[in-house]
Amino acid sequence: MPSSRPLAYSRHLRAAEVEGLLEGFKPLSMDDKWFFFAEDGVVHMHRSWTGEEIYSFRVTRREDGAGEIGEVLVNTAYPHDEDARQTLDLLFEKVLPQYYGG
Repeated sequence: MPSSRPLAYSRHLRAAEVEGLLEGFKPLSMDDKWFFFAEDGVVHMHRSWTGEEIYSFRVTRREDGAGEIGEVLVNTAYPHDEDARQTLDLLFEKVLPQYYGG
């Protein structure tokens, strides 16, 4: 991400969410607006049409398979923290479960 800043954000993840995030997702059609992949426990979330990275965050997995999000970076294209947090909430609650069956 060429220009990013830290974002105060935390979220508990169920085991299925952790697995799905770490497995990643490649767009299957033009309707898929996001793609994401993980490297060394860091998830990189990109817009599918532009390839622009919007978020990156570390996923810490617990022994039971669940996890936590930490160390979030957001692209400076989202200048307002509340907008960036709301978009992440929307992704976790509505969009990402479609990709990983969460």
